[in-house]
Amino acid sequence: MNELIEILQKFSESGWEVIADPSKRWLTQMDNFQELCEAIEKADKECGSCGCEFDPLYKRCLEILKMLGGVAPCALLCQTCFGYCKGAVPETAKRMYGLMEGWYEGHVKGYGPSPNEKQQEKLRRISEFNDYLLSLQKADCPGCRICKGDHWGCIPHCKIPACTQSHRVAFCAHCPEFPCQDGGLQGGLREKWLTQNTYIKEHGLKNFFEKYRWISHYSELKEK
Repeated sequence: MNELIEILQKFSESGWEVIADPSKRWLTQMDNFQELCEAIEKADKECGSCGCEFDPLYKRCLEILKMLGGVAPCALLCQTCFGYCKGAVPETAKRMYGLMEGWYEGHVKGYGPSPNEKQQEKLRRISEFNDYLLSLQKADCPGCRICKGDHWGCIPHCKIPACTQSHRVAFCAHCPEFPCQDGGLQGGLREKWLTQNTYIKEHGLKNFFEKYRWISHYSELKEK
């Protein structure tokens, strides 16, 4: 997070309102994540190849913001949630759907005009699988830093997005009151919250993201 703060500090002092204003607000309020991402994307598109000192900073900033967007303020991963529109699930489903292009049609041609019962069943399963891959690509949650816990898939009545914002921190891990009892999480979720925030506190966001980005969002729900 220190690297992001340093970059945004430079942007805030740039005099270019496209990046200066959103950067200043994030540094002081931390309540404009979507606006900040859109501003940096716009700056990179308009000025990311001009040869100035900010060119690499736009790209590095976007990399960090992507990581930040994939991790909720509670340190649970939006990145691995089925509902997160920029997460691993819809992105993987999109890749798989592309790799399966022509798979169904190839079987139809191979089986000919009169497929037997077993072949018909395989065609049905391929079609259902393709339909499911399409449905996974329709994730619509922008992540907790934008929806602030109000998406139908979020933890009901979650207080953490508002709480971290009021404390001007990106994660509970960065709060001087961590660990506290204010988040409203119970049982396994609280244990996960404590473990993952502690990891961020001790090892940083980048190391945390690399460690957890491919671990199932729902692994603790699996019966032992």
